[in-house]
Amino acid sequence: SFNKKAYTYLKSEAKMQLFLYFIAIVMYVIGLTFIIPIFFGIIAPIPSMPRINRLLIRKIRELDSTDGDILDIGSGYGSTVFALAKAFPNRRIIACEISWIPLLFSKMMARLLRRRNIVFLHTDGFAYATDNPKVSSAFFYFPVTKKVYRSLQNMGQTYRGFLYANTYPHPDLRPVDVLLAHDLFKSRLFVYDLRPLNKTVA
Repeated sequence: SFNKKAYTYLKSEAKMQLFLYFIAIVMYVIGLTFIIPIFFGIIAPIPSMPRINRLLIRKIRELDSTDGDILDIGSGYGSTVFALAKAFPNRRIIACEISWIPLLFSKMMARLLRRRNIVFLHTDGFAYATDNPKVSSAFFYFPVTKKVYRSLQNMGQTYRGFLYANTYPHPDLRPVDVLLAHDLFKSRLFVYDLRPLNKTVA
């Protein structure tokens, strides 16, 4: 009887250890999605706030009445992408992400949520915007480092749509509108009109 109780106890302890190892591995993998981009000189993904998403959707509805694609540059785990897909079910939402783990996670969530109007791409979103004239609205949430600044410069040469920046403004362009999210971080949404006749340099 004692051996049986000891065996049951050890078995439950082993299960608990396996569970804790599993949690540790999951946390380690999630942590790598933030550390690896920094190691390679890329900005780690930052989750977008729901209030910014609501402002973004409102401005796209107000300014962009086309059926063009909506691009999320650095889509991460998909918080903005899913909000856009729900708000614009008849438009194609392009999610560009260069980190595999958040990309695969968001693809899995899109299947579970049945968001069939999202296209997930493992590519540089800034380059995608310059190469695809179908994109009429693009959103990004990156601190403007030297690498991001070069990407924004290249994008500005050929992109001909609306650009929306969360918190971090474009260093060279004057926004046509700045919206305050009234959240804990005092986030702002900067709106730029990059159509040929409306491009304004700061």
